[in-house]
Amino acid sequence: MRLIDALKQLDWTKPASDPSTNLTLRQHGLMALLAALFAPTWFLVFPDVNPVILVWSGLMSGVVLGILPGLLWQMSDPERRAKVNGRHTIMTLLMAYGCFLPVVMFNAANASRDQKEIDHMKSLRQCGVRAVTFAACGYHQALTDSAVVGSFMRLLADSDPFVRSHENDNLSFTVTLVCANGQFHEYRAGIPNRHPRDLVIHPGEAEMLLRLGAEFVDSEFKSRSQCANCCAR
Repeated sequence: MRLIDALKQLDWTKPASDPSTNLTLRQHGLMALLAALFAPTWFLVFPDVNPVILVWSGLMSGVVLGILPGLLWQMSDPERRAKVNGRHTIMTLLMAYGCFLPVVMFNAANASRDQKEIDHMKSLRQCGVRAVTFAACGYHQALTDSAVVGSFMRLLADSDPFVRSHENDNLSFTVTLVCANGQFHEYRAGIPNRHPRDLVIHPGEAEMLLRLGAEFVDSEFKSRSQCANCCAR
């Protein structure tokens, strides 16, 4: 049977607001199954990206991939076909492929970009960073001791993706990582209002939270200042 003939057999008398949920169990069940499968998949592919975006995108992926096969399954039996709300079906398809699909593709592109930026930053630990400098508006400090730099890089390797919630930075500055081969990598950084002991670094559009990073850097600079004062005496 041609698709157009199958569509003619749908129930076009009901308004689109009446989904007849009890008659579309196969469609909804398949979407729920695929959503449950795809939500963890996003976490496996993009482990360091905003988890809220990953959960939402995984659920929407299940809807996009399951809605059409579920509909065809529902329409495979002539008796069920006559009970499917045609208007609600068209509205659901338009929402899935006209709204959800573009958003899922957009989120996938952004998540891929953020994950690459974060992976790049974490890989810098292997390039032999020999110095870390901090600069902002006439302020310039550098960490050059190998043990201190190693501790900072461990904080960086253990950092987590940061999701802001209507907060700005108390202090914004630039962090530069100088590698042993002479290359350097410069990033924006800051100390968020609600995380005064932590440090946030932007490898690009993504944000990484170094827990106790601000406290670590501050303590190192204070200890160096105290040593300098003692030597001056």
